[in-house]
Amino acid sequence: MTNTAALSELAELRVALHQMEATLGLNDMTRNERDVLCAFQYAGAEDGPVSSESAKSSDLLSSVSHATFHRSLRSLLEKGYVQLAPDHRAKHYVIPSRALPWEA
Repeated sequence: MTNTAALSELAELRVALHQMEATLGLNDMTRNERDVLCAFQYAGAEDGPVSSESAKSSDLLSSVSHATFHRSLRSLLEKGYVQLAPDHRAKHYVIPSRALPWEA
């Protein structure tokens, strides 16, 4: 595959991703907020509590600074996209399905 062909495929994927984020109602979030939310989802926060360390270790967040991660997490908490896990110590979170715009 040539670099041009690979770039064309990447462009198609980025357009599809952007459309999917808009469809899911995530386009009001910053890129970092979307990445943090996806990292928690990928780590299993919809199924049970996930530690902030588990989410932060995701490849999605490899270039996100510690401070940016926590700012984005705080924003997601304020918006209700993630919640502190009940019956767990601090730094464990869940994604409440009722908070997701496409499930409301």
